[in-house]
Amino acid sequence: MKNEQKVDYKYQKLENKEYDIVKINNPNPSQKYDYLFRICMVGDAAVGKTSLLIRYCDGTFKSIYSNTIGVDFRIISLKSDDKNIKLNVSDTAGQERFKSVSSKYFRSAHGFFFVYDVSDLNTFKNIKNWLSTTKDYNDKQVVNFLVGNKCDKDERQVDYDTALQFAQENNMGFFETSAKDNKNVDEAFGYITQQLVHFYSKNEKIYNELSTGDMYKEQKGEEIVFDKKHTKKTGCCK
Repeated sequence: MKNEQKVDYKYQKLENKEYDIVKINNPNPSQKYDYLFRICMVGDAAVGKTSLLIRYCDGTFKSIYSNTIGVDFRIISLKSDDKNIKLNVSDTAGQERFKSVSSKYFRSAHGFFFVYDVSDLNTFKNIKNWLSTTKDYNDKQVVNFLVGNKCDKDERQVDYDTALQFAQENNMGFFETSAKDNKNVDEAFGYITQQLVHFYSKNEKIYNELSTGDMYKEQKGEEIVFDKKHTKKTGCCK
């Protein structure tokens, strides 16, 4: 049997690649999918992980949400060219006491959103700890994105260039977003999906290893209904 060549993940811009991402309106529950990608949203409490997910799924925003207890998640149906894709997005709690629960979901994740608040320097500094924690539980080659949320705020403590440099040094994509103003939210989710398709289509062995874990099989979720819409073709660092 011919050995499969291992392709390590290396972040790269994909503006010239044909990975149009379409959100599916009224998906057929029996529709077979080509990829089921699991994304974990991690970061300190109150950085806006829940706000980003709800903005992307429901198109709504509230200024106040209760802290996530344990893990919440949504299942989203997408299409990329001729590929049917499902995203299982886990919104994990940022409090220390819930890390033992969240860590169970890290083991089979194909990608991570590391979210910080641009107006709170400590949440950015703690991304190093979150990176270390996820690698403790998942040492596979996965797709990592750094997300600086709340960029609508005037009281900025983390400048764009500092975060971009950190992302580049750690092989991560990077977006600044605002769930409040709906800035770059669709772009961030669309672009990580592009990266997931691009990487795992070339490295199916890792995809299959991550997709066969018990935690992955056991999850069920609510199907989200969207208006059909193409995400914008944009570089992640713009």
